[in-house]
This record gives sequence, C-alpha cells and structure tokens, in this order.
Amino acid sequence: MSAKRNTFRDDIIAGCVCGITSVLVSHPIETLLVQRKINSPDVYQNVLKSFTLIYKRQGFINGFYRGNLNLPMTSPAFTTSIQFFLYGQLRRHIVKDENDIKQFMLCGALTGFGLSFIESPIGLILGQIHGNLNRRHTHAFDFNIKGCCKYIYENNRGLIGFYKGFGATLISSMTTSMFYFGGYEYIKKHLYQTHYRIFPSQNKKKHLRLNTLFSGALGGMCAWSICYPLDVIRLEIQSDDIRPGHRKYNSYLDCVKQIYEQEHSIKTFYKGFLPGLIKAIPINAACFFAYEEVYRLLE
Repeated sequence: MSAKRNTFRDDIIAGCVCGITSVLVSHPIETLLVQRKINSPDVYQNVLKSFTLIYKRQGFINGFYRGNLNLPMTSPAFTTSIQFFLYGQLRRHIVKDENDIKQFMLCGALTGFGLSFIESPIGLILGQIHGNLNRRHTHAFDFNIKGCCKYIYENNRGLIGFYKGFGATLISSMTTSMFYFGGYEYIKKHLYQTHYRIFPSQNKKKHLRLNTLFSGALGGMCAWSICYPLDVIRLEIQSDDIRPGHRKYNSYLDCVKQIYEQEHSIKTFYKGFLPGLIKAIPINAACFFAYEEVYRLLE
C-alpha cells in the first residue's frame, strides 16, 4: 500500500509543479502579446523592446504577473495540474511496453476524457464572459465570475447547464491530449535514440534535459497544429448565447458549417493560430521539463 501512496503523491506533486510552471511561463508571454496588440507598433517595435518597456515602467512582478489570481489566469494552472496528474496515474496502469506509442496515446485520450469534466464548466464561464463582452448591448449579466455563474444557473437548467458544450470539450480535450502526450513520448524516444547513436559510449540512463525541452515543445506544436480547429469550435459553442431563442448554433455540426461559411475556407478555423503557437512552444517545453525533473528528484 505504501508504494501506491508514494506514486499517487508523486503524481500530485508533479501535476502541481506543472500547473504552477504553466502560469509562470504563460502569463509574461500573454502580457507581451496583449501589450503589442493594444499599443502602437511604434512603441512596442519588437518582443525585446516590449519586454524592456514593461519592465522599466512597472517592474517584473507588477508588469508581468498583475491580475494573476483571477479565473482566466488560474484556470490553466488548475487544469494543467489535473491533466499531468491524470496522465501520470494512467501511464502507470496502462503502459506495459515503452516502445508502443499507441499505449501512450491511449493514456492521453483517457486523460482528456477525465479532464473534460473540469474543463467544460470553466470553459463555459470564460466563454460566456467573452461572448457577452462582444454583445455588450444585451448586458445579460455583470462581467464577473459571480454574475456569470448566476446567469448560467438561472438561464440554462441549473447546475447541469454548466456543462453546455461538454461534447465539444470532450472532442477537443481527448484529441488534443492524445496527440500532446503521444507526440511528446514519440519525439522524446526518437531524440534519445538519435543521441545514443551519435554518442554510443554515454551512459544510457543519463538524463538529457535538452531532449526533454525539445520533445515538450514539439509535442505541444504537434497537438496545437492538429487540434486548434477543434478548440475554435468549442470556444464558439461555449461563447454562444445560452438563452433559448437567442442561440446562434443548433448543434456541433451547425457550428462547423457556420464557421466555414464565414469565408468558405479552412483558414477560418485557424484564426489566431500563430499567437497561440508562439505561446504553446515555451509553455509546453517548460511543463514537460518540470514534469520530468520532479520525477527525477523524487526517485
């Protein structure tokens, strides 16, 4: 029993560290992207100059981590913690052959399934705030978490209403997690094999940190590139008006059809892809690096 408790503890610690890491890395990047978007290009000419200006004007903590305790900033930390915890647990029970990538992809898909039950209500709250900010003339509720939760509860069948868009979340989360963890494990395995072919005399148990960083970055890119349209569809459904008679989309397929008909091009599903990819690379590299380092320290 003690061994099980230890592995459970290790997965919790690894998940929490990954969650904290995701916010520590993502929030400064998000701040830079937002500042460059809302300010004059003459002021924020490039990333380095933007970073320097924010640091000089507001300092490091106030400049890059201000507002870090609200839901949009803490929810990724929470969901990332749960995601890596679930993956760690599933990997211990499912993966029997480290060379079989399908087993890792199955763990990823099941991780996404479990995570959907947490992501769906959080995504709906954030989506409704975002959607109603773009429909300000309706003023359906005050633009805060409490007002949004009350609005959803009263207008969408009580507590079950917080799971509007669950199907879209399930499709997005399971597919993304499958390619996210499967891609990471596949790339890491091949990078390790390549490294030891070039340096055959090195200790096979050596911890290659650079390979972990590359694998995390490329695994994140793989998942983001393949699954980004699924997240666009999920966000559209969860930001749609929840009130009967006001809804834009009748179903998942209707949402796909209407998004496509905006420009009659697949490109419509990739709007905002590049800024998201820029964020995904360092965040995922850092998360997997933290994940592996925690397990190495706990051994």
